[in-house]
Parts: sequence; structure tokens; C-alpha cells
Amino acid sequence: FEIEILKTFPVLVTLWHPSVQCGNPGTPSNGRVYRLDGTTFSHSVIYSCLDGYLLSGSTTRQCQANGTWSGTAPNCTCKSPPPISNGLLEGRDFEWGTSVSYSCSPGYELSFPAILTCVGNGTWSGEVPQCLREYCTTLLILIKLTTSFLYHKGTLVLFARKRKHTSDFVKVLIFFLLVLFRFYFIS
Repeated sequence: FEIEILKTFPVLVTLWHPSVQCGNPGTPSNGRVYRLDGTTFSHSVIYSCLDGYLLSGSTTRQCQANGTWSGTAPNCTCKSPPPISNGLLEGRDFEWGTSVSYSCSPGYELSFPAILTCVGNGTWSGEVPQCLREYCTTLLILIKLTTSFLYHKGTLVLFARKRKHTSDFVKVLIFFLLVLFRFYFIS
């Protein structure tokens, strides 16, 4: 930029940066420095991750005049674990060596307890579970007949003995129970 001396002689001033050192920018776990052209002011570093890992943070960082590297230090993390139907993933940290688990929505249960761990090649160790419908087993003894039925958890089961005539009171009671069930369990 220009500075006028006594408003008659233009003078060109060049800004000079002393040899600012930013130091070693570091290498992320499961990653590498792709290119480093120096650790002094205006030099840059470019990062990449090993196969199977995703880079989060800054891919390129530059040594700044204040002696720090621009951006944020990168991380190389596992890809997201697979989702499961009617289930939730417990855990959000996908760095090497961390673990996650699964839980199921109400009315479902895990096929087996599962903990997955982010391993050396960016994948997850362990088997992915399933969320299966929960069932209740009911044993019925009706008119000297023993039988077993499976019902989904939360299912309302009504049994009535067959008669020639059903009283109005029983009809109203059954209607009331059905309305109550629909309001309470479905709402």
C-alpha cells in the first residue's frame, strides 16, 4: 500500500513476515500426510485417509502468520455402522477402537446383544443384530380344548363363549373395551 510523505512523494511499503514456524501439523490415526511443502508461513499440508476410512476436519491446512495451522486437525473415522429396521444405533463416535451398540423400538427385541467395534481397516467387527417382534405366549383352556397361540406384544385378545343370545350388556361391554383399547394403545 502507499503512504504519502508530506503529500508529495509516494512511498511503497512491503510487509515482511519473519520466518514464522508452525511446527509439525501431525498425522491423523489411520491417515497420512499426502503432501507437506514446509512448516513455515504460507506453506501447506494435505491429508488423506487409509482405505476404508472417511476424513473429517480440514483436508488442507496452511501455516498462518500467527504460527498456527489453519482449519481443524483431521480425523480418519470408520464409515457409519449399518442401520437396522425398527432399531436405533447407540453411539456417535466412529473413530478407530470405539464401540457402538443397538437398541430396538418398543414392541421389538434384539435377536442377540451386539457391540460393534471400529477396527483397523475402517470397518466394524461383530455381527449386526436384527430387531424382532416381541411375542406373548398364551395358554387357553376352552371347552376342554388346550391350545397355544402367539400374539404380538400389546395385542388385545378377547374371548367369548358362544351362546344362542348375547345380552345387550355384553355387547356394550365389548364395544367399550374395544374403544378404550384403540384410544389407549393406538393413540
